[in-house]
Amino acid sequence: LKHPRDVLVWLPPGYHHAPDRRYPVLYLTDGQNKFDPNTSFAGDDWNVDGTTLDLVLQGAIEPPIMVAVYNTPDRIPEYNPLDRGRNYGRFIVEELKPIIDQEFRTQPGRRNALMGSSMGGLISLALLWWYPQHFFGAACFSPSLWILRRAGGPVTWLRRQPTPPQPTRIYMDHGTVGYEGRGASLVRQALDYLSREVGFAPVDINYVVAEGGDHNEASWRARVAPPMQFLFPPNPEHK
Repeated sequence: LKHPRDVLVWLPPGYHHAPDRRYPVLYLTDGQNKFDPNTSFAGDDWNVDGTTLDLVLQGAIEPPIMVAVYNTPDRIPEYNPLDRGRNYGRFIVEELKPIIDQEFRTQPGRRNALMGSSMGGLISLALLWWYPQHFFGAACFSPSLWILRRAGGPVTWLRRQPTPPQPTRIYMDHGTVGYEGRGASLVRQALDYLSREVGFAPVDINYVVAEGGDHNEASWRARVAPPMQFLFPPNPEHK
């Protein structure tokens, strides 16, 4: 990859007061858009930190560590599985993840998930398929599945990838405004394939149609809580 990038790490409440506890990890694309309106595109952040904090304090989710990876001027090719997406994946798995696992109390094995929107949703899906030994789930907001038409479409592309082990959890959504509505059929095709041919259990697929949702940060911000609850349900061991 050509460009350096900032990485933000969010630690859940109580992290420093429970030195024996380990946490799952959520890796987020377009990291500058996730926590801070001052760094976010068009001044709208996702408020993932605020939403996650509320869910943790309510006992609605298992607290995760969140790793927000900034994008770069090469965002489009880096998030494209048919371009430099493989290199981006290697950066996450071979360079960044070992540092996170060394410096923070992460859970072992597959207890890592991914989250992103648009091209970030597409590369999150790809990383879930390419590195199933490291990731158990992904939240793909408005994924740019149309990119995969060059590979025969999302179903054809998925068929050519190794099948991830079960259980693997996948959240996909789209809005109904403009571009969002036009991408709906591709999302349905991909999820139908996972259900009918791959054998994903209904409990491991979460498909959401966001009425009135558009292709922008404000709309994605409003949709954060459901996938967080889907990926990180409460852990009875820590009640």
